[in-house]
Amino acid sequence: MAGGQLAEENLSNNFKLNKSKQQLREELKEGYSQMADLNLKLAEEGLMAEKEAYQQIQ
Repeated sequence: MAGGQLAEENLSNNFKLNKSKQQLREELKEGYSQMADLNLKLAEEGLMAEKEAYQQIQ
């Protein structure tokens, strides 16, 4: 295998790896964004439950 061909393959592999990393970052970002609404809703429900429990012991 010639040096030029090896360098070309390395560049191609690096490009594919960087593309995979970027795709993973985008998928993680999207997933966290989707979970944000659910997490907020659960936190609000928990806060309301704590408030109700506190009022019952007063």
